[in-house]
Amino acid sequence: MSKLSKKLLAILLMVSIILSLASCAKEDPEPSTPHNSVPVSEQIFDADNDVPFINHEWDPYAYGEFYRDTLGEQVQMDYLSLIEAILAGNEQIEISSEFHEHMFDMLLTLFPPFDFVVENVNYKDGLLSIEYYDDRKQVLSEFKARVEDILNSCICEGDTDIMKAIALYNYLTPRLTYDYAAVGNRDADVSGYRGIMEYEGICQSFASAYSYLCLQLGIDATVVIAFSEDIETHEWSMIKLDGEYYYVDPTFDTGMSSMMYFGFSKSYRAEKDKYPIEWQDVGAMKIYRGDTFEGIDSSRFDELRVMNYDVTIRRINGTMIVTGKSSIDNKEYSITIDNSF
Repeated sequence: MSKLSKKLLAILLMVSIILSLASCAKEDPEPSTPHNSVPVSEQIFDADNDVPFINHEWDPYAYGEFYRDTLGEQVQMDYLSLIEAILAGNEQIEISSEFHEHMFDMLLTLFPPFDFVVENVNYKDGLLSIEYYDDRKQVLSEFKARVEDILNSCICEGDTDIMKAIALYNYLTPRLTYDYAAVGNRDADVSGYRGIMEYEGICQSFASAYSYLCLQLGIDATVVIAFSEDIETHEWSMIKLDGEYYYVDPTFDTGMSSMMYFGFSKSYRAEKDKYPIEWQDVGAMKIYRGDTFEGIDSSRFDELRVMNYDVTIRRINGTMIVTGKSSIDNKEYSITIDNSF
């Protein structure tokens, strides 16, 4: 295939990604060395008695640096106006055409309950008209409680952003159940809302859920959609830690106590899992491809990612001790996460 043909194919694939996302399927990332699944009841997540869990309050206005830098200040202001309207039940607001263009793509990650509280919207001449479901208040209240319960069960006071991201991943992934019946089913609920409320869904559900919960913790996050060389669509998270972006894929560690898909690079995704860099839609808004978005190339977490089963975390003297085993050699590994990591 010529370079021009490959380029045209990449463009066509990226344009059609959103239309075919529901077809994404979870595959075993290491067919030759299957991971051992550990029931949630056997997971060890505890804190020293003198290191309490946080008391997080749901922030419906949480917004990411990625979206602000990519879309600008006006879009952020319009987004915040929309959230304010939803919380109050207001039926009409003014928004820019720039925000309307990206609104639905953004809301999938930035505000998972949107489709469950808003029945219909209509945009005309700068005005967005909104119709709500009757149970709007109840849905928002239950979502608030769920988010707070998750974060207040796994994040400790004094955690760094890296500790928060690891703790959340370790808490969330073993609880997730992949819904194979939803693959290719256009009527199935594959939302991040379902991922948070029911711990069920497909790749879109889990990527949006993890990214949203990171945003709640003040960690910049978004999602990435891509086609594989076999034309399978998939979605995962991207988070920013200490100024660097990393890929995180909760779907490939679903139902397991594993760190194998935490903090990897875009080249690893391309070489190991066959999702070409130029077919990676960073932000899922058809603005950046993997080859036009700088970064996502650090190997910082490679030692942590060796642990692909029986992963546990503990707090000792203000540090996080991550312990786990590798199915490659069945050896146990341990890494200390502190300010110098």
